[in-house]
Amino acid sequence: MQQRTFRISIAQVRGLLIVNLPYPLSDAMLDELAIQLRERLVKCSCRAVIIDVTAVALLDYGAFQAIENIARCNQILGAATTLVGIQAGVAIYLAQCPFESGLLRFTRNMEKALQLHE
Repeated sequence: MQQRTFRISIAQVRGLLIVNLPYPLSDAMLDELAIQLRERLVKCSCRAVIIDVTAVALLDYGAFQAIENIARCNQILGAATTLVGIQAGVAIYLAQCPFESGLLRFTRNMEKALQLHE
């Protein structure tokens, strides 16, 4: 079985890691994101991870659980996690989905997210 590696763009800006999630999301891509973020956070000691989900139109339970697990790991490594650019379909799902409110922050746009973590 051939293993597929995903290229995920993670930028470091002002002590923050910024990730743009593509759509559609896959389990393998989210697993790779978790690995890359853990490695980067250990090396750079950034204070926050901003995940831009503007391109994500829909979010299912498995994808949300993966994002929540990423946020939990980020928190353990000393970084807060903020989701940016939530679309209507994702907002509806999140309003109905139970999750730990302390793990994730939400902002409308990147500017607000950057202000939140100054």
